[in-house]
Amino acid sequence: MGFKNVLKAELYKLTKASSMVKMLVASLIIFIAFSLLYAFIFNLGELVALTGVDIEDVETESATIGKIDEQTVKEAETAYEIYTKSLAEQKANLQLKDTYSYQLKANAVALRYMYENNLDYNSVTIFGDALTPSANAFAKNMISTMSTVIIIYAMVTVIKLVAGERNNGALKMQLLRPISKDAMLFAKLMATLIVSFVLFIFYSVLAVVVGIIAFNFDPKTVLVIFSASSAHEISALAEIAIHFIYYCTSIFAYSVIALFFATLIKKNSGMSIAFTIVLLLIGGSIESLLGYAFIGYAGFVLNEKWINTLTITGPAMNYMSFYSMVGITIAWLIAMLTSSVYLFRHTEVHN
Repeated sequence: MGFKNVLKAELYKLTKASSMVKMLVASLIIFIAFSLLYAFIFNLGELVALTGVDIEDVETESATIGKIDEQTVKEAETAYEIYTKSLAEQKANLQLKDTYSYQLKANAVALRYMYENNLDYNSVTIFGDALTPSANAFAKNMISTMSTVIIIYAMVTVIKLVAGERNNGALKMQLLRPISKDAMLFAKLMATLIVSFVLFIFYSVLAVVVGIIAFNFDPKTVLVIFSASSAHEISALAEIAIHFIYYCTSIFAYSVIALFFATLIKKNSGMSIAFTIVLLLIGGSIESLLGYAFIGYAGFVLNEKWINTLTITGPAMNYMSFYSMVGITIAWLIAMLTSSVYLFRHTEVHN
């Protein structure tokens, strides 16, 4: 029996009418609930200014009316220089969680770019600013929200297909067919990803459509601040596309984590689900605390959020960059996939 047929069998299990209807109903309820919540929040007015990071004693009359002059830029750059100099004098090399210097530098880079290109606060928006009342902001918020729903669905599904079927004896019957354990494992993972991506694409498109109907589309240029070192202009649609791509990578990453726990914890599929959800919800906080001991820097959850390197806010810790974050995340995924294959090959399957 070929891999393609096994994949079809796994997809059939996931798309059976009863289970798929339950998933769609539950996710639609969540989508509607959060849509109403965001609509209420947005109607309260603009909640976030487009000026980036608030810098003490840097506000000028020109900034308040939207214009940017050389003085505004120099004050922002001076604020960054003063702050980094004070850190160097204090030898604060353990302040891995202090990213204020990153934010000051990113803000200065943004202001310098806007000044040199004749842009003002009213003509651009900053990448990641998702709380202004517009179709763009609504779409980004809903894509983020529904990605969490899909991630939880994907994690629970892959654990049920691996650990659940191993514990109830269904996996033993499946392996009676002429197919290797490796192919069976990847068929289950791929089936989960296919269904999850289809659901995510559906809700992402729905978010854009509902956003356009409910709010006006904001055509402003979006300013991407790459690793606090350079500024780039992209369209509003490109920003939404980047958010979509990022959350697709998150769905894949957390599915791999779930697969790892499903093969690691052999007696209790419920415990596997619990571990993955805890990692999703509070893993970043734990890694952030470990950052004081230089351990959190190499963690999975915070490094997986590479999209933060395109914003003014920046990553969760000092010294993180786009390239290091992506590299560390890929290393973690390779390690977990390799471990999952090894553990699954050596798993005894019983009735």
